[in-house]
Amino acid sequence: VMTIAPVTGRGRFGDYALYLGIDAAGNIYSGEYEHNPRIVVFTPDGEYLAEFGTFSEGDASFMVPWGFTLDHSGNIYVADFVAHKLMKFQLNPPLWPLDTSATPTT
Repeated sequence: VMTIAPVTGRGRFGDYALYLGIDAAGNIYSGEYEHNPRIVVFTPDGEYLAEFGTFSEGDASFMVPWGFTLDHSGNIYVADFVAHKLMKFQLNPPLWPLDTSATPTT
């Protein structure tokens, strides 16, 4: 048994952590849609790696990210229920540093 996501600090979830995905490197992705809409990434060992997304209607932002999927080319597609949009992000390995965001593609 392995616990993913710390109780406090970076990577901690609120009440609505949903949706899981695993990329080719074994990194674990989880989406949160309430209070702090974002995608959080953990290493295969469950260590916090990165996150992206802010609450806004703008580019690379989420209102209510209702689901996501990963493809074999290093992209993540995020569907936003409230903003009525589908966003595609290029996740270039290695993953971005902790203090920057993924870059949306058109």
